[in-house]
Amino acid sequence: MPILRVPSRDAVVNRKKPLAHWPTRGAADNRIEPIARPAFDPTFSFAPGATVFTMGSCFARHVEDALLARGFTVPTRARDLEETVGPAGNSILNNYGVPALLNEIRWALGVGAPYDPKAQLFEVYPAKFADVHLPHHLRLCSFEQAVARRERIFELNRSIRTADVAIFTLGMAEVWFDRLTGTHLNAPPYETVVRADPERFELHVLDYDEIFGQLDELFALIFAHCSLWSGVILTVSPVPLSATYTSQDVAVANQYSKSVLRAAAGAIAQKYARIDYFPSYESVILSDRQVAWDFDLVHVTRRLVDVNVGRMIERYVGPDHIHRESTVTPLAEPSQSHGAGEDEEAVKRARAMMREGQWAAAMASVQGLRSTYDWVERLRIVGECQRELGQADRAEQAFRAALALYGADAHAHGGLGLALKAQGRLDEAIVSLTTAVDFSRVAEWPVRLAETLIETGRTAEARALVQRSLGIWPADAALVHLQAQLDGEARRKSQAQASLDLHR
Repeated sequence: MPILRVPSRDAVVNRKKPLAHWPTRGAADNRIEPIARPAFDPTFSFAPGATVFTMGSCFARHVEDALLARGFTVPTRARDLEETVGPAGNSILNNYGVPALLNEIRWALGVGAPYDPKAQLFEVYPAKFADVHLPHHLRLCSFEQAVARRERIFELNRSIRTADVAIFTLGMAEVWFDRLTGTHLNAPPYETVVRADPERFELHVLDYDEIFGQLDELFALIFAHCSLWSGVILTVSPVPLSATYTSQDVAVANQYSKSVLRAAAGAIAQKYARIDYFPSYESVILSDRQVAWDFDLVHVTRRLVDVNVGRMIERYVGPDHIHRESTVTPLAEPSQSHGAGEDEEAVKRARAMMREGQWAAAMASVQGLRSTYDWVERLRIVGECQRELGQADRAEQAFRAALALYGADAHAHGGLGLALKAQGRLDEAIVSLTTAVDFSRVAEWPVRLAETLIETGRTAEARALVQRSLGIWPADAALVHLQAQLDGEARRKSQAQASLDLHR
């Protein structure tokens, strides 16, 4: 079934409009290079200072920043949220798959099966629980604390009922499914939980019909229970999958994920008159990569985020408001450096100082880094230095703050694990180091995890991990040493048992 039917006369007229054609390089009307600004036609407007509800992936957090800078009310940025959840801050609200959006709205509005903490909170180890509908970088906590945190999130999400406009950002089509509860998760299940019940979870790569059906249910629910006098702005996050659980190249898996989300978003926007599709995704992926992407090639530069939010506000509110309210530095053209090279040099200097044991000097050298990815790198450096200086508790906070910015950073998860280990919290350390291994492309983190498993007496798990890792890094000296250590320990145990049997 077509998502749009256009009479032939109108179609012929449309074909002759300037926007129906790609501009040429160097032309005055080039809306694609170096920064893509695809045209769009809003069907509604909202007032300066309006209440804007936001929900979605990490890109939604950047949108919130830009809205706040322009004087809008953003209820999901409640000031006490960080006090409630700790250093994870607002990133606790990241929802990546369409099923996660639907879950959160159902639970917040009290429609359908209620949130059951006994089913949705997983005991990762004794008396410490994780909510897999929340990002992994949150600190594990007691059951009561996890329930209280959940209630605060429901309260924030209920603010959609009285918002003037809502912005939803779709993130990915690769999601995990809990067969026991029949619920799609917002985050991968912890390996300790999978190991305890390996048949409980499975990975789902959603197809178009599933995603469209979930979006249809989501917006039917919202329009039945919420005012949203202006309407809904729907976007697709340009931030790619940081890693894939499929056997594909992440670039291929990501292209499918974004394509199917974009197709479903376009169809749902055609079905509901109160939904506008906003082309921030197209703007980012069609823009000059040097301008659009931070050094990790995953996160969008804050300046390009501001270009997109600025365009959105200009069209939905008016040009006078954007120029009066915006406090963000305008985007420089590619030829105008914004200090990226200086940031890289500062990081190199800090790492050189760390190799020489100059921990305090290394921390001081990275205080002025600018881009989002550089902030993650700075926090990692600070955390490593603080751990070496015996400040493991402060290192823990630095690594958690880094993960709040980029939750798939293997080194930040690993650094957090080592900070927890330095505090004697070995079970928690194993959880973080296991996550580091999941995202890792280096042998360091399997080595660190295996060492910690050996310390806790879990030698069988350590042996299996080392053997798997040697299949990837067969020449790694640390892994080879660990295998020899484990083999030697196994031989000693076998000889001791044989001696014991002989004397019986």
